[in-house]
Amino acid sequence: MLTEPRRSLAELLQKVHFEYQETIDFSADDSESTHEIVRRLTDAAFAFNLLAVTEFGGRSGKEREPGLVSLKIGSAFQTWDGQDLHPDPFEKAAVLIDGIVHGHPFEDGNKRTGFLLTYYYTATA
Repeated sequence: MLTEPRRSLAELLQKVHFEYQETIDFSADDSESTHEIVRRLTDAAFAFNLLAVTEFGGRSGKEREPGLVSLKIGSAFQTWDGQDLHPDPFEKAAVLIDGIVHGHPFEDGNKRTGFLLTYYYTATA
């Protein structure tokens, strides 16, 4: 049985960078922009999860509970009384990776997905 060799993590990151090279203005702070940022990062997280489990094995693409992925991502962009709780992009990146890795919103591949999503965020922010 012939099988394709699996890509290295560096090759997978190159693929992520190529396929998701569209930039997003993460500095926008109005409500409508924030909802769009969370939606787009949530879409990216599902794509990265599918890519990660396809390339490295695991159960693909299922959220443990509906809305859990966007909840974990949205926490990086929370505000309180008009103030950004995580004003620094690196703080947002830390909240993103922590939310996916420790929050386990996917059935499988959470660490890989969190890493890829954070890479995407920091590369485009």
